[in-house]
Amino acid sequence: MQAKAPALMQRHTVVPSWQGSPGYVDVVAKLVAEQLDSLDDISDTTTVLFSAHGVPVSYVEEAGDPYKRHIEETVAKVTENVKRRRPATTATFELSFQSRVGPVKWLEPYTDTKLEEIGQRGCDSVVVVPISFVSEHIETLEELDIEYREVAEEAGVKHWRRVPALNLDEDFISELATQVRGALAKPVVNSVDACILNSFDLTETPVGMLPGVDEPVEFVNGRTMTVAITLTILFELLADRASVVGLLGLPV
Repeated sequence: MQAKAPALMQRHTVVPSWQGSPGYVDVVAKLVAEQLDSLDDISDTTTVLFSAHGVPVSYVEEAGDPYKRHIEETVAKVTENVKRRRPATTATFELSFQSRVGPVKWLEPYTDTKLEEIGQRGCDSVVVVPISFVSEHIETLEELDIEYREVAEEAGVKHWRRVPALNLDEDFISELATQVRGALAKPVVNSVDACILNSFDLTETPVGMLPGVDEPVEFVNGRTMTVAITLTILFELLADRASVVGLLGLPV
């Protein structure tokens, strides 16, 4: 986390956390309320599901990462803000975690499991909020919009809404500027200092290592992804015998 040649390091500072900042909470609540408005005349049973990127449980329980607590604080404040904006709403507000990979246990409940539960209890409308994402990418455009929407519809959800990521929302950009100005007005904080401020213990577990796993998380996840891709290719080939025959150079 620190350069071997400090003289080559650009002077910088880090914002340790900003999960509860009023500007951030306000802009997310605004976007959630807009999606709820689109369901006013459609459904009386709506669930607002905050879907955060998951992390291994060991990060939280063994290494002391405050991520889960920060997410829960944010969800609570956004929920309060939305209810204040839309006092007549009957929607329920819940939290889940997505994008798990690798062999270790990640934070639960998982988003796909939660969507199945929502559909099974008769809720026909869902507003999904990508709460730990600030821009659109594969985990919102593909994982949420395609994969998880399919899970929800198969479970009985008829009306799907997905709150857009913050992207270039003017209120969000203004909040980032507020965070930068605030950081510049305080003593310099480097990345290690930020971990200490957040009570994330780096003394026993090297950066990039999972507690209880002897290899860097990138290696574990990389190997898992390699196996997944290999199996996908194999299944695709086996689904088309002609392709397999041609690949092996066998006579038809």
